[in-house]
Amino acid sequence: MAKGGAKVEKRADPEDGWKYTLDEFKECYGAKAGQKKWDAAGEGAKEAPGKKDTKACSVCGKTNHLKAECKFKDKECSVCGKVGHLAAVCKASGTTETKTKSTRPCTVCGKTNHVKADCKSKDKECGTCGKVGHLSAVCRDSGDAGSKPEAGAKPTKPCTVCGKTNHVKADCKLKDKECSVCGKVGHLAAVCRNAEGKTTETKSAKACSVCGKTNHLRADCTLKDKECSICGKVGHLAAVCKSSATKETKSTKSTKACSVCGKTNHLKADCKLKDKECSICGKVGHLAAVCRDAEGKTAAEGSGKGAGKGKGAGKGKAGRKPQVDPELLEAAVAAALAVPAKTLELIAPLDEGMPGPEHFKITEAPVGEVTEGGLLLEVLCVSADPYQRSRIKSGAGAVAGPVSGFVTARVLVSKSPKWHPGDILGAALPYTTVQAITAEALDKTMAWKLTGLVDETTASLGLGVLGMTGSTAYGGFYDILKPKRSKAGEPNGETIFVSAASGAVGQLVGQMAKMAGCTVIGSAGGPAKCALLKEKFGYDHAIDYKTAATAEELKALLKECAPDGIDMYFENVGGIHFDAALASMKPGGRVAVCGAISQYNDGGNAKGGLGGQANNLYLGGLIYPQLRIEGFLSQRWLSGQKGNFLRDTAKMFKQGKLNVTETVTEGLENWGAAFQSLFTGANNGKVVVKVADFKPLKKAEEKKAEE
Repeated sequence: MAKGGAKVEKRADPEDGWKYTLDEFKECYGAKAGQKKWDAAGEGAKEAPGKKDTKACSVCGKTNHLKAECKFKDKECSVCGKVGHLAAVCKASGTTETKTKSTRPCTVCGKTNHVKADCKSKDKECGTCGKVGHLSAVCRDSGDAGSKPEAGAKPTKPCTVCGKTNHVKADCKLKDKECSVCGKVGHLAAVCRNAEGKTTETKSAKACSVCGKTNHLRADCTLKDKECSICGKVGHLAAVCKSSATKETKSTKSTKACSVCGKTNHLKADCKLKDKECSICGKVGHLAAVCRDAEGKTAAEGSGKGAGKGKGAGKGKAGRKPQVDPELLEAAVAAALAVPAKTLELIAPLDEGMPGPEHFKITEAPVGEVTEGGLLLEVLCVSADPYQRSRIKSGAGAVAGPVSGFVTARVLVSKSPKWHPGDILGAALPYTTVQAITAEALDKTMAWKLTGLVDETTASLGLGVLGMTGSTAYGGFYDILKPKRSKAGEPNGETIFVSAASGAVGQLVGQMAKMAGCTVIGSAGGPAKCALLKEKFGYDHAIDYKTAATAEELKALLKECAPDGIDMYFENVGGIHFDAALASMKPGGRVAVCGAISQYNDGGNAKGGLGGQANNLYLGGLIYPQLRIEGFLSQRWLSGQKGNFLRDTAKMFKQGKLNVTETVTEGLENWGAAFQSLFTGANNGKVVVKVADFKPLKKAEEKKAEE
């Protein structure tokens, strides 16, 4: 019965939690009857079905539910740290106003410009634990719940979109990109999972967005850190570059050079040589013309011209691993070890006078064993150079014993990864026909690789244009004299005088000067050599120094060729040549002192090593004209410490821009006579002694096929 005599027509189902009829409820609760229902458990009033409170929930601030139903009522406030409300409705202790912005980081993403309730990432999945409601930046490991990471800390696990560890999924710029494996948006192929839940190992059917190839994904692309040759940005290559205006693949050709071969008529993706091996560093993907050295410069960035291989020097590139016939190699090793090694030795120091065959002898000794990391070298050619005259003077520390100098040799046995059987090299070594040496000792001799540039029949070029002689001309002209630059084929307005112009160095200097646009004057001994200067080496003027007995007479001959004076002088002779040239210099003139062969046999300076009489040099005469005189050695360029001598000179030689002459003598025992010819003028160009006739380590048909 209803309280107060009210009739009861219907009672609610007890399972719905109603204890009274509507009349009973109204009588008990007055005006608000009908708005509340009674909890079956007797815990208090709850909102009646179908009716919503107009006030905000005191836990989270939303109006679609009350605190009792709020799923966040057990969460901690990020402002005050208390449980029972969120930062959106947190009240500061001293005020009754709701705090709108948190001073603490959001518990979802770690940022401080909003609270969790306002965070756009609150429904995102954590990239560390996989749960929804927070991101990796604030994820707590299950095993260390008390160690909350600092705000902004980077996750230790990879982003679930791209796989990188320097950001989380919410910050990933690629989260809206399509996966090239499954086609879905939200992750990339690098982290795509197949039906079994494992990262896919299959390759994409689409092209890599970095290079355009289809055999790998972007995440696996080795070129993703390279710069695009069209737009200059890092992350893609020109083959897939999109212009900013159309977002379409750019089909026009790049204005920059191809990064594989250096040409500008195509891009790297279209280059037919992109799978070739570099002959400098051995890597695949670029050629020697654009290879970068230890300082990070390409061959084209050095002084002078680009790199290449020598004319008549065999085909291929310097540094390539040689292809040798095993049978021929075995036979060559057996022949080299079958007889004692021969060594050229100085009988006694010679302080003055003309050196000759009588001052040298040949000795024999067994070949040493090749130790671990060592090499067995067979010397092909040895050089005869003017500087060696100073080496046999007592003042330079010369004693009876082996003669050393520049040689070309081939590797017969190698226990070093740096060298291979069949390699041809240049080095400064004792003049011994067969010798065992360690790779470390060879490195200290300033060795340079000639494999691919010369073979056994053209090894003498490794001592001349591609050796010490060439590096002397290259460094002395381009870096010491520093000629003015001009457009190809146009004069640069400067005049250079070269002494001993028909010699090994002089003939190269003159040709380099002509390529630079200089007016070139050379001196040589006799009409035949003077004719050679003009006809073969391109000299504009040739002076026969034998017609001048004094510096004044030579100066007069020089004035006929250059009435206004000279800008540069490449010194090889000394004596009256130096005095005449210095008196003919224009203001700002430069002198590169390479040698003074006319004075080497004099004994006046035996203790100093070089000897010779003093020139008439007045230091005050250098001041007002601002002249510069500089001596130099070739090692900087020969060793590759400065410039790109070997590559630049080899290319000029290949293109036919450098002509050379050689005086070749057969047999190591005849080195003394060849050396003497340097001082008598009997030589013509580079003086080389060929040790013996060597058979190539490659069969004729293989060599022809390679060429």
